[in-house]
Amino acid sequence: MKHFRIYGLLLPLLAVFAFFGCQSQELTSAKVYLQQRDYVKAEQNLLTAMNIEPKNPEVPYLLAVEIYANRNSGKVDLAKAKAYLDMTLQLDASYEPQN
Repeated sequence: MKHFRIYGLLLPLLAVFAFFGCQSQELTSAKVYLQQRDYVKAEQNLLTAMNIEPKNPEVPYLLAVEIYANRNSGKVDLAKAKAYLDMTLQLDASYEPQN
């Protein structure tokens, strides 16, 4: 009975670690930099994350929306935004961003 309680606590923890452990450090850092509105460092980390996680649709999505289509970033480039959005849809046509 005691083992069931321990496993009941460990399994959800392992699931959380598995879920959050799937993204690269660069993507995690980019999200922090976006929260801090440091768009230069966010862009650098996202571009690096593209090489590390080439099949993750979240990376090109963030580049498109948060960097190249965001007036506050100072890096507006609608052609790049469109290209990264297209890439997002090529990777996962049903991709929906997480909030």
